[in-house]
Amino acid sequence: MTNEMLDERDELDARGALLPEAGGVCFTDLWSKTGAKICLTARGANAMEALDDLVASVRYAMDAYGMTVDPPQVAARKAQAAQEAGAPAPAPTPAKANGTPAKAAAPAAPTAGTGEEIETFHVDKIEVVMSPKGQKYVKCFGGPFTKFGVSCWPEVAGELWNLDDMGPGETYNVDLTAKALKQDGKVKKVIALE
Repeated sequence: MTNEMLDERDELDARGALLPEAGGVCFTDLWSKTGAKICLTARGANAMEALDDLVASVRYAMDAYGMTVDPPQVAARKAQAAQEAGAPAPAPTPAKANGTPAKAAAPAAPTAGTGEEIETFHVDKIEVVMSPKGQKYVKCFGGPFTKFGVSCWPEVAGELWNLDDMGPGETYNVDLTAKALKQDGKVKKVIALE
């Protein structure tokens, strides 16, 4: 380094423009649903801080964008091995909002209790939503509920789709009939989709 370069570095360091070296660095590769590879790097004051940041970043990437830690070939082999071992095949993910509508069947609806009614409506769109506690669920839109939708919790939506493969904010076109629980004249939640 020349004296000019050293002087410039010292000036930048004095202004706090240079960052100190990280005490710990962790990295991993993630893959998108289309197979694009992304390298994710986390730096921290020490290795454990970097690892904590990396784990949080990976969880976010998986939840928000449907990323996976397995390359597409490995994921396909794991799915094939699971099917050969007798595990049930994963439910198909519905078509994206700009794709072909998906249709699936759900288990029979539970019966309503005392003072409760069942309202049936057509669902033409769903949106994946994240609760404040970090739980994914689906909002069903259609019929009289096209503006705000009706909540459909994982115990019902999970019968049709693998919510882990769907990212928050994603919308999908569907062609389903929903049965919703109605209490005191208000629809509370979807209890079945068919």
